[in-house]
Amino acid sequence: MKNSLIFIFCFITFGLYAQDLPLLEDIQLETKEDHLNFEDNILEYISWLENNSLKHKKRKKINAVFLKWIIGTPTVSISLPKYVRDYTKRNEGFLVLFMTGYSKYVLNKPGEKSNVLAGNLAGVHSFLDFYERGRKGVKKDKEVERLLKIREAGQLEEFIISKLN
Repeated sequence: MKNSLIFIFCFITFGLYAQDLPLLEDIQLETKEDHLNFEDNILEYISWLENNSLKHKKRKKINAVFLKWIIGTPTVSISLPKYVRDYTKRNEGFLVLFMTGYSKYVLNKPGEKSNVLAGNLAGVHSFLDFYERGRKGVKKDKEVERLLKIREAGQLEEFIISKLN
């Protein structure tokens, strides 16, 4: 009973908190300094994207903030390899989730900024974790399920290395 109440409280609190995230029209992301100053805030947007349905009514607006930030930030530089696009066709929101996972990795480990393999691993884990949680709006995808099996077998890093070469 106690655990249920804690869960409900956290769910309600998170839902209210997410509604308070400023949207693009309320944020200034014009200069390099604006983007750098927004880095602490962007982690809140990343968390929101990782924890809400692909069909959430605010998702497009939260995506817009993240994409505006990622385009202009000097901190994170992501290339989108073909293999990532192949796994995001059925669930287009996974492309942003790949970028959020990659970005979160770089922001949390600035010394690893140029570690493309680690960034790709973080990005793939991000959309695989989202898929496994079965968030609302996720379409079943046999290719993603194969990728989950590769991860479960402990071969995800080798797989990504082969795709990056």
